[in-house]
Amino acid sequence: MPLSIMGMLEGIFYGLGRTRYSFFVETAGMWGVRILFTFLCVRSWNLGLRAVWYCMIADNVCKALLFAAPFYGSCSQGRLGARKPDSFSFSSMRSRRSGLEASTR
Repeated sequence: MPLSIMGMLEGIFYGLGRTRYSFFVETAGMWGVRILFTFLCVRSWNLGLRAVWYCMIADNVCKALLFAAPFYGSCSQGRLGARKPDSFSFSSMRSRRSGLEASTR
């Protein structure tokens, strides 16, 4: 589940053009969690292969949390990079359509 959430949120950031944040999260996850903790588990704490897999899972969970963190509170305020949707009503849609039809004639 965290892997799918991480992939989806990473794609959202790439789509919004926020590639620096994605790069930071990927780099921090890979070097800070996965490689550093795997090295410590194997070399310093003499833990086995199971601890290495736990480090992989911890990396995915940390990246999913870091990718989800900007969405809490900022998406409703329009600070994430996406535009706030315009107010929509059927009457405004009809007036836009009639304006387009008049301009094409």
